Amino acid sequence: MQRHILYLKEAASPRLLLVDGMGRSGKFLAAKLISHFSKVEYFIYHPAIEHIPYLQYLDILTEPAAKAFLRMQIDIALTDRIAGRTFNLREEDASSLLHAPDFDMYKERMNHPDIASAVAAFNSEKRSPFFITHEILPHISLFFAITEDLKVVETVRHPVDMAFSWFNRGWGERFGHDPLAFVPTIEHDGHPVPWFAEAFAVDYIKSTPIDRVLMFVLELIKLCERGLSSISDEQRSCIHMLPYEYVLMNPDGEIDKLTDFLGVQPLKTLEGLIVSENLRGKSTIATTQEKLKHMQERAAPRLVSQLIEAGRKYERLYGLDPVTPQ
Repeated sequence: MQRHILYLKEAASPRLLLVDGMGRSGKFLAAKLISHFSKVEYFIYHPAIEHIPYLQYLDILTEPAAKAFLRMQIDIALTDRIAGRTFNLREEDASSLLHAPDFDMYKERMNHPDIASAVAAFNSEKRSPFFITHEILPHISLFFAITEDLKVVETVRHPVDMAFSWFNRGWGERFGHDPLAFVPTIEHDGHPVPWFAEAFAVDYIKSTPIDRVLMFVLELIKLCERGLSSISDEQRSCIHMLPYEYVLMNPDGEIDKLTDFLGVQPLKTLEGLIVSENLRGKSTIATTQEKLKHMQERAAPRLVSQLIEAGRKYERLYGLDPVTPQ
């Protein structure tokens, strides 16, 4: 039987802006800030955009199928936004359009008589489709392959903070068991295993929840580093690293860097968001220290040592004060 290849359709927009990062790295805060830049859509979370690369990584989708299906899903979500469909108006959600600085513009889109001309106008204005994703840096070459003009803001955070937050959110035991955990899992000897734990599935199954989250963070850091090393220097220049600690301590400096990277100016509304988020001058080292102590008392020493070393590397890279083991 012939195996068909999906056709890669023309993109609805030549541009694509992503805020990506590991879970609990500050993506939603970064996305809210960037949504207050001119010509940038208020950010969209469309799960298929991150699920497709995971399935290719697992060899469930071929590369041609992943490319074609990924482009189609991006275009569906973007066209729905341009046409005024599928608005999220749940006020508690960060992605709700109620928080958009230009909400009236989105309301007006619902009355546009012709979707094709609306998309054409969107592109003529050089607006950027803007999506938030989880852990796609290991698969970033797939996005470069289907996008003419890709920009990625990659949020990063101290590994200790991420591991502690993952544990508190229950991610050491939710994958495949919690019906509200929407992360693809593979089946291994009758057990669900998250896509990124394939290489250590046996250890994952028999480990404690806190050991699992340390494994997760360490593995994802490795996969992200591998993703960065696999692309060209030109492509690397299209990725801007945004440390969560910098956003808290010096948001104004980070806004200046984002302005240069995005090539557009922030809106006047951004200052109000910075104030409402109470960002300026915050330091996280004291709480990070407490989180490390908590994990030292509960997790396997071997994994804690690896987490500390990953933290040291992160501290050196971004010039942060070291977190001292107890």
